[in-house]
Amino acid sequence: MSKSEVNGYVKEEYNYNGELDVDITLYQSLVEPSRMEMIIQKCTELGVKSIVPVISEKCKYKMISENKFKRWKNIVTESSEQSFRSVLMDIKEIMNFKDACLKSEGLRIFCNEFEMKNNINLISNFDLHNNVRRNISIFVGPVSGYSEDEISFAKKCDLKSVSLGKRILRTETAAIVSVANVISKLT
Repeated sequence: MSKSEVNGYVKEEYNYNGELDVDITLYQSLVEPSRMEMIIQKCTELGVKSIVPVISEKCKYKMISENKFKRWKNIVTESSEQSFRSVLMDIKEIMNFKDACLKSEGLRIFCNEFEMKNNINLISNFDLHNNVRRNISIFVGPVSGYSEDEISFAKKCDLKSVSLGKRILRTETAAIVSVANVISKLT
């Protein structure tokens, strides 16, 4: 060992892949910064592959500053290290709601507080395991929920409308619960 050089040898190799077998993309309507940071942190820990910030009709926030985007990237890095992720979660460009519905892929889950028939637990193992592309898209709305027009558009685009239970959840709770519920069915 010297000031400019350190020598060593590999005693043992350890292969660890902290990633899920499917790619989960969370389409999260923009919410206040502290809530968005919590969503990013927890979804990184859970193994979400990417988050797409979405502008929906009832969003109070319509843009992300460059500094905020950098902060989110730092949260992803820190959360990835803490949870032993092998790959950093990607934060995509902002997208409007209709484009998000049209561009989402795979099994597309639309969290809808007005859904009365389909609970998220009814998403069958068949749906999850026979998802050919191994992509799951989860949509979570803003604090005040989706508009009637957005709910109608999501249904026209064949997104699977689901309830997260009998209670109305905060948006950050809904994001975490929906992702965790899907992951629990896959493991």
